[in-house]
Amino acid sequence: MRKGLEKSRQEDIGALTLTEQIKRLVSVSDDDLRHQLSRIDLDIDDTKFTQSFNAYGLTNAILLLDLEKLISISECLLDFPKQVLDNIRLQGAIVLRAYIALVYMRSEHLERGLDRLEENSPIQPFRDFFRTGSRKRGNDTLSQHIRNSLCHGQFHFSDDTQYITFRDRDWKETIESVHFFNGLCRQVHRFYLRAYEVKHRKTDSIWISSMNL
Repeated sequence: MRKGLEKSRQEDIGALTLTEQIKRLVSVSDDDLRHQLSRIDLDIDDTKFTQSFNAYGLTNAILLLDLEKLISISECLLDFPKQVLDNIRLQGAIVLRAYIALVYMRSEHLERGLDRLEENSPIQPFRDFFRTGSRKRGNDTLSQHIRNSLCHGQFHFSDDTQYITFRDRDWKETIESVHFFNGLCRQVHRFYLRAYEVKHRKTDSIWISSMNL
């Protein structure tokens, strides 16, 4: 009976679009996230996560780069319209931020720990995102599809950088707002940041990262 219910749940979660999953992640409060994570035996690599949190925070600097000045310094003869430079800047920041949050920060131990949460946990949306398979491709999770897409370069932005499409074998998902996808990166970052805080009861070594939240 339990297996049947779990299978039904997987199908329900697998049917959700990535946009719908992101909205569910945003709905989880910081207090619930901290409280529920405190009940899991966390294994956080200090060096790895301090570096990844600070690197994530510094991706904001890309959005502040004066590309016109850099191009003039390099004596580049190409004349890029301002909108093109803005798109280059945004795409660069999003790609780096996504890779840090979804690939470099990844802790299989921590994500598997979500399996120990009770049913109807307030942070169920995070377990669903990291652990529940998508019916579109066997038992692969949405997070794994996106990671595969990022690692293999199987993603592209629209010409106007309004949306981004991910591909992983026969799986495909388009997010119609790049800024909404940036919100997903923020939620993954928030999950790992709160887990770090819960284990270490401190934030002094990750001050740069906290500026993003």
